[in-house]
Amino acid sequence: MSISTQSRLILNQLQTQDPVGVRKALDEVAQETPGALQAFSAKTGIPPAELRLAAGLALEENLGHQFVAAGDPAGKVTRGADKPSAFGPADGGANTGGLTRLRFDAGETSNVQSLAVAGAAPDLSAAFTTPSYGVVSGTSGALGAVPSSRDLLSVRSGDADPAKVAAALKEALLSPNPAVVKKAARTLQILESYQRKAAADAENYEGTGFVPFRFPKLEIRLSAQESDALARAVTTTRDPETADIVLMSAQRGVLTPADPSAAVASPALIKLGTGGSGLLKGSEGKESPRGGAKSFHEEWIKEVEPGMRNIREVIIKTAEARGAACPYARGNHAKGVEFGDVSMKVSPQAPEWVKDLFGSVVKGGMVRVSGSQTNPDEPDSKPHQPGVRITLPLEGRLEDGTASQILDITANSGETTHANTGRKHTHFTKSLSLPSEGGLLDSNPARVAKFLAGGLVRGELFEEVGQIRSALGATKKANQEPFHEHELFARHAYFIDGRYVQIRLEIVGPKDFPNPVDDPDPNARLNAVSSTVADRGMKIAMYFTEIPEGRAELAEVEGWQGLRASEVLAGTFEVPPQQVSSDSAAHAYMQEHSFIPAGEKMVATGVGLGRHRTAVYQASQDQRLLRRSPASGQASGRRSGGISGL
Repeated sequence: MSISTQSRLILNQLQTQDPVGVRKALDEVAQETPGALQAFSAKTGIPPAELRLAAGLALEENLGHQFVAAGDPAGKVTRGADKPSAFGPADGGANTGGLTRLRFDAGETSNVQSLAVAGAAPDLSAAFTTPSYGVVSGTSGALGAVPSSRDLLSVRSGDADPAKVAAALKEALLSPNPAVVKKAARTLQILESYQRKAAADAENYEGTGFVPFRFPKLEIRLSAQESDALARAVTTTRDPETADIVLMSAQRGVLTPADPSAAVASPALIKLGTGGSGLLKGSEGKESPRGGAKSFHEEWIKEVEPGMRNIREVIIKTAEARGAACPYARGNHAKGVEFGDVSMKVSPQAPEWVKDLFGSVVKGGMVRVSGSQTNPDEPDSKPHQPGVRITLPLEGRLEDGTASQILDITANSGETTHANTGRKHTHFTKSLSLPSEGGLLDSNPARVAKFLAGGLVRGELFEEVGQIRSALGATKKANQEPFHEHELFARHAYFIDGRYVQIRLEIVGPKDFPNPVDDPDPNARLNAVSSTVADRGMKIAMYFTEIPEGRAELAEVEGWQGLRASEVLAGTFEVPPQQVSSDSAAHAYMQEHSFIPAGEKMVATGVGLGRHRTAVYQASQDQRLLRRSPASGQASGRRSGGISGL
């Protein structure tokens, strides 16, 4: 038994990208750690028998050394073609024993660098459970080594050193390769957008309970000579947009030239540019306070804090009435049926920024299908705006808490929402529970009358009538449709990859979910989803629409109208056939994180109504943990996540 050329190439490149991770993985294989061999084989595509051989060789030598290719006469560490030296391994002789014996057979191509130049080196973007790109992974070829949006996410999450990414980005900007310069300029656009939002959030949310979007400072300093070289490199691209971006980056401090006027006023750059802003499309909008508030501080006091009080009151009163058996109120989609082992396949037709962000395949996700009830006295299967929550780790794993970059989104059926602030949403939840049939006469007339009377006193009667009509309409429509016919919309805009987008989900398979409309069992609808997925799995398509001029409010309430014509398919979530189980990792994760978490881990940050929901659902979870029976074995008062714009 020998190790194939393809496996050697993969090991060689992996060792260059992540020597510590490779050493750990092969050590676990050699020590026969349960599951290690199968996991490493699944991630890399290398047959288990060949991994055993590689692990045996690894025991002989220090894995801190890089592989060398047999055709590298100088015995130097092989580096991907045109890879910025800031991210290349240190030059020097490499140990020729141990794993470096994995050379190519006589007569076969043996120079990994030449393979990278030719574009023949294997693309390992999908080899891991969570992909890496750009300088983080050292992907082969000049363009693959340019820092991308994924590298910026890694900086934000703490997975990459800001100084190293800044150095690699600077080197790419000064490259003689026009394609490299153009790609680096696009990364500058995203970087500027991230830094702009971080500055705006810090100002907007001062004195509130919202956690602002944060992004570390990347220092890209240019000497006078480097400023001249940058101007020449950009001019070589002959691309007006690249010139606009570089001029904007210098003006806004993303680039820091020793002599700012030299770069900004470069006649060559000004002549090449269009005079446009150079800002990232879809990033220029400004978020506004909701509920008629004049400031975000007023929004917090008048809209968010009352919402938290509303939901605390529901929980406390229910707990007093029902004791330790009370399930307690919680956020939308916090109850339902969960599925694990979910993968996302990016569409070949997706925009380049989506491909840069996600790669080709991401694994290890989870999906929950819910009836969206927040009232603890109602079965969650009752179809008040049924929805889907999808959680996907881009780095690390959800099950063991190592996920450092997470896409976490929810989408409800119907294009409108009955309430657009946290106060109104939770007041509605506290006051009413709409019938599953979607008819007002089937509800409790006294509660409806009390709800409307309160609205009359507050001067919000027409708004509350509108809430009831919207919720009844969504509920009635949900009853008429089987699960696969629901149109699922995110209830707020997301800030993702430096731009504001709206998200729509669609069930693309199977297309024949049962509709147990006459089944008296309150769990009939979720049971129909469970049985169908158990037999055939499920596929969910995700669509993005970049919001014109960054107008985040267009994604809320009636904002879907007129925007869907420009949406693009980002990718498809694939749920394998499986039984629903209360012992599953997906169930445990969704119970622990009963609302979308917050902070630097989030790949997509919710804005607008999303700010309110996270704050309110955090309050809900805090109350549930405080009041949960000690017999349940759960620690009281433990928090999982913070209040953020999600």
